[in-house]
Amino acid sequence: MLCANILAIFLNLFLFQSGNSIRLSEGGGPQLLKEKDVPPDPGVVVIEVEIGADGSVIGNDVIQGPPAYIERSRLALKDWKFTGVDPKSAPVHASVVFLYRPQHDIPDPPIAFTQPLPEAFDEEHHSPFPVIIVDPGYPLSGFGEGTVILQVATDTTGTVQNVDVISDVPSLSAATAEAVRNWKFHVPKNGRPGEISVVVAVYRSPKYNY
Repeated sequence: MLCANILAIFLNLFLFQSGNSIRLSEGGGPQLLKEKDVPPDPGVVVIEVEIGADGSVIGNDVIQGPPAYIERSRLALKDWKFTGVDPKSAPVHASVVFLYRPQHDIPDPPIAFTQPLPEAFDEEHHSPFPVIIVDPGYPLSGFGEGTVILQVATDTTGTVQNVDVISDVPSLSAATAEAVRNWKFHVPKNGRPGEISVVVAVYRSPKYNY
């Protein structure tokens, strides 16, 4: 039992360090929907991408998402660039989670919700899938709107170990990172060390924000 526990600790450390060697260095968020077209509920798009030896996104597979958000999510990926990819291990898989927040009348608190694991996920995919998502809400001290992009490292149990801010919205990034630290991922059995997750949180400014 002791040996098994020690092995698990070293494996988690190896996965964590490997995942941190790959970093999203260039990437922007999706275009915002027109205000009249924004759905009333949060929209979650999950895409598994393939990262080539040169760090570019060479493929993407939509796992789930509302139709209104899928195409703009895919378009956002076309100019993304990663560093630290070992050409010998390419292509590397990564999950990208777009969280589209609805526009509320006033700032709103964080809220957690679950997502069912898609059927046959372990057989068809390699990168982590978010099964518990914490919507960060819109902080009382926040202002403006835009996209916060975070890179997330998980251990073998899907627990978030590290959150790195890649693209910042100063008044919204801290709340986003705090919420994502409480996300939970399902790690597929056929995943490989070095596979990462990226969270893209898209904010709309409340209609009335005092």
